[in-house]
Amino acid sequence: MTRHGKAFGLSQATAYRYLHEAIDVLAGQAPDLHQALQRAVADGLSHLVLDGKIFDSDRCRLTITSVKGETIDEWYSGKTGDFGGNVQALSEPSGLPIWTSDVEPGGIADIQAARTHVLPPLYPYANTLPILADPGYQGAGHGVTVPFKNPTDGNILATGNRTHNALQRSLRCLGEHDFALLTQRWTAPSTPPSAPAESATSSAPPTSSPFSSTAGSTESQRENLNGPAAGQGGGPLNWQALSVLPVRQHRRSARLAHACEVECT
Repeated sequence: MTRHGKAFGLSQATAYRYLHEAIDVLAGQAPDLHQALQRAVADGLSHLVLDGKIFDSDRCRLTITSVKGETIDEWYSGKTGDFGGNVQALSEPSGLPIWTSDVEPGGIADIQAARTHVLPPLYPYANTLPILADPGYQGAGHGVTVPFKNPTDGNILATGNRTHNALQRSLRCLGEHDFALLTQRWTAPSTPPSAPAESATSSAPPTSSPFSSTAGSTESQRENLNGPAAGQGGGPLNWQALSVLPVRQHRRSARLAHACEVECT
């Protein structure tokens, strides 16, 4: 932000203030959780993927007493070994994010953050819109499918449970691209913009954010993914090629299920 502010003759403080003003405008156009779930049902999605991520932060500190009576910092995440904030997200089966939560301190586990921001509004949709999640969401309740954990007594999971885990993970991995899109593809430019004279002579058409009010339907949001990847100058994504990925994953899952059935017999 210091470089961007300097390019426009702004101080660092003013540049950050403008940044947060723009973020507030964009956040005001984002759908809430109920709207996102209603849209997912209307679009006929087979399921959604629930995931969480710790975003680094060096500005937040809050000393608290843990359940063990120890003094800890609520913003310190044992998951990453650093300070940060926990953000939850719901995404389509393809990985397109449809909703993100407010931030919780990094010391808050995924299941706790989900119980605060996601699960209560989610339960009414559980019968028609199942949710896939990782083992960190054990105990989330009705409608949230997680893998079975390995037994702690040295035994191995039953064949049916291992089949469940293979099928669940093969579908869940496709939807866990949401944070990669948010943090690596849909990012601000890393260099200051060109001078006005240079911009006027450029023939490149303007691009729009997938989160802008002009993005329109979910389908148009998917089309907005066709820009070059962050740090690359390549052409648009080949959605026809990408659409084959879920089919291959489903075929792999079917082979796994068949192998397990053979083993059972």
